[in-house]
Amino acid sequence: MSLPLGMSADGLPIGIMTTGRYGEEGLLFRLAEQVERAAPRIGRRPKAG
Repeated sequence: MSLPLGMSADGLPIGIMTTGRYGEEGLLFRLAEQVERAAPRIGRRPKAG
């Protein structure tokens, strides 16, 4: 799962990619929920070119 975390000073996206064991996708979704609660992305937009 790829999780966006922020933007660099140059306006490039920064994120992490996580993996889990086969059949444990629920763990990844719980992690994504925790990341979203810690650093909400609502209303954030990349800088226009």
